[in-house]
Amino acid sequence: MSTPQFKPAAQRSRLLYTMVVFLVVLLAFVAVTFFLLTRDSRIEQEWVRLSSDLQVNSQQLAKSATEAVDGDRSAFLLLGDWVSAMSEAMDTLNSGSTARQVPALPDSTSPTLKDVDEIWIRMHGNAQSILERETLVLDLAAASNSFIQAVPQIQELTDKAIRELTRNGASTQQVFIAGRQLVLSDRILRHLKEMLRGGAGSVAAADSLKEEIGYFEQTMSALLLGSRSVGVEQVTVAGARDALSRAQAIYEGARPQLETILTATSDILAVRGAADEIFVDSLGMFVLSRQVADEILARSASRLWPSLWSSPPGSWSARPPGRDRSHPASATWPSR
Repeated sequence: MSTPQFKPAAQRSRLLYTMVVFLVVLLAFVAVTFFLLTRDSRIEQEWVRLSSDLQVNSQQLAKSATEAVDGDRSAFLLLGDWVSAMSEAMDTLNSGSTARQVPALPDSTSPTLKDVDEIWIRMHGNAQSILERETLVLDLAAASNSFIQAVPQIQELTDKAIRELTRNGASTQQVFIAGRQLVLSDRILRHLKEMLRGGAGSVAAADSLKEEIGYFEQTMSALLLGSRSVGVEQVTVAGARDALSRAQAIYEGARPQLETILTATSDILAVRGAADEIFVDSLGMFVLSRQVADEILARSASRLWPSLWSSPPGSWSARPPGRDRSHPASATWPSR
């Protein structure tokens, strides 16, 4: 039977045990909380980094797309790299990454991320359209440059022919038609550059280019052979005829390149349109990606305690089935 003097000692022992257990529980709680805080901070930093990467990469992708359709071979390599990087970032934000131990973005960002997805689907499709036409675009760039370089030579010789006709007292109609040929060559060059530049007027420029080429060939033939339909006699002034013949030879030498351009007009308009749409979408991607990052930071600042906010580790692997979004798979492009 316990004596009264032992009761305070037993009470003190129970109190000590209780305090030790409480301290162990408190330390465990602090350890778990610190772990969750560190984990959540790392995840949020990765989300923000991926969102910031989308901002930067979208601008680089738009720049590379523009340079690629201008015929820059190295820009195609860069375009493929930016598409791949953005695809990986979008995959991680949408579905998470087991390798990086990063979950998908939380529900609170779903509306904004859905808008980002829609823009990315368009950008990805347009970028792939350009990458798939790499060989064609490079061939067109070479053909365009070759023809553009030939036009000033044709203009110089035509101008020489006009001076020879005027000096030798040729008919007014011959001088007029030769002058018209000079104007037509200038229009051909202008419409070709407008078509290659892209934009709202590119379709009209392509139609005008074909029309002006027809007129140019008609006037050239009329001056050298004569034509009742055009209303001009054959040029017989030796100096003028020599200049016109040389101009025709240069044009005929450049005609295959011009034919390549005309045959691929629809492809030129397609890649130019794709590059223009990528540029417009890159502006929207920049704004929305920044909004996603802001929402992540605001969510982090608003939670009361990390252990109450954190989702269980089992939910990290991927977004719940009901929240899956359609988005392009990682990009592929021709090996170089």
